[in-house]
Amino acid sequence: MTFYYDGKHSIKFGSYDSWADWHLIPTSRPVVAPPAERTSFVTVPGRHGKVDMSWALSGGPIYDNRTGSFEFYVDASKWNGWHTAYQTIMSKLQGTRTQLILTDDPSWYYEGMCWVDKWTSDERYSTITIKYDLYPFKKRIVFTESSWLWDPFDFENGVIGDSVSGEEAL
Repeated sequence: MTFYYDGKHSIKFGSYDSWADWHLIPTSRPVVAPPAERTSFVTVPGRHGKVDMSWALSGGPIYDNRTGSFEFYVDASKWNGWHTAYQTIMSKLQGTRTQLILTDDPSWYYEGMCWVDKWTSDERYSTITIKYDLYPFKKRIVFTESSWLWDPFDFENGVIGDSVSGEEAL
């Protein structure tokens, strides 16, 4: 089966692009799952309900890692056999920490682990599922080589870009 795909909604796994390098087509628009807020409820004798101790030490919410998966169709016409695609992708992802960038959200990146979870094939096409376990916050990509822009307002997203490295957001 041959596909037409323009690479619009690809994902960068470190230096590898899911479409340009691996010829993977997302089965749906890629979105990184939100982190779950960590909670700690305690039952106190003589009191109705439970006490939420989640914010007791931090003064604010604490989040767990973002976990989820992406499913892709494999454009087999670009590979020399499905096993080549499988081995190539698996060798680049397994056991490495990586930065993940969605081309739909190119100003931010996520950090964590990605790995090949499963590969399925039938007569017409193959799919590959890549799972991830990422730090709860996404980080802004900051380019320090260029000179400062006097008016950093972004008309597409409606935000003013900050030049401080390490900026995080949910």
